[in-house]
Amino acid sequence: MLHDRLPPFWGLMQELKIIIKGRFKMFSDTTIEGIVSSNPEITTAPDRNICQFQLTINHTPQEGAPSRVSFIEVMISDKNNKRFFDICQERIQKSQKILVIGKISFNRLENNNITEQRIVIYANEIRFMGV
Repeated sequence: MLHDRLPPFWGLMQELKIIIKGRFKMFSDTTIEGIVSSNPEITTAPDRNICQFQLTINHTPQEGAPSRVSFIEVMISDKNNKRFFDICQERIQKSQKILVIGKISFNRLENNNITEQRIVIYANEIRFMGV
């Protein structure tokens, strides 16, 4: 039977689906810790303001491997939570260590046969880490 081949947590997921009415919100967020590598820039659109900055993530290399660094764009909108937007706009600074929780998006842009790839996190929570 089909249910014999499903992973053991499938039943729990079905129960959660019933409880939260089909919304798997807790499974769709990503959490990333890094260092703010650019001061936030505020962009104004007709229906919202956007606070955008870059997050640097240092990857711990294995022995003998070169170290790697990734850059991720973080965007915060004031459309759903104006207070969160205002706090981030005031408190986020370059060289600050933060934890970002939000939706992740992989964008691929092509311009004049050059492909640019960007990872963007649309933050819904930010935690400021101690030094």
